[in-house]
Amino acid sequence: MPVSAIPTVVPAEPELLNAARSGDGVAFQRLVAPHLRALHVHCYRMLGSYHDAEEALQETLLRAWRALDGYEGRAPLLHWLYRIATTTCLKALAGRARLPATVDEVDHLRRTRIGCSTSCPPRPTRPRRPNGASRCRWRS
Repeated sequence: MPVSAIPTVVPAEPELLNAARSGDGVAFQRLVAPHLRALHVHCYRMLGSYHDAEEALQETLLRAWRALDGYEGRAPLLHWLYRIATTTCLKALAGRARLPATVDEVDHLRRTRIGCSTSCPPRPTRPRRPNGASRCRWRS
């Protein structure tokens, strides 16, 4: 591949970046708008849920807005946003493990045969074979 065919990294537009740093929300939206789809897909792949990915993306954008002064421009804006999104998703995954189980999630554990209550469904019955019938159909 010739060197001229390799895409060059275009830094974030300095005017938009400076406006966003000074508190212009529209400038921030214009900075991150080209990257929203890629960030949403990244969060979805990490979390496995569309709803959770939406929440993680919103949290990512909020964190990026608050930390915009920390963006030094050494790497493309997308790389910085990916890092924030990854950290946000990892924190969400860690938070999932700490959530207590709900009654609906453990309801099936109460329906065991030992000490069965009246709410258990009856056991399925197997039809009986006539006397002398073999289990194997090849036996006579």
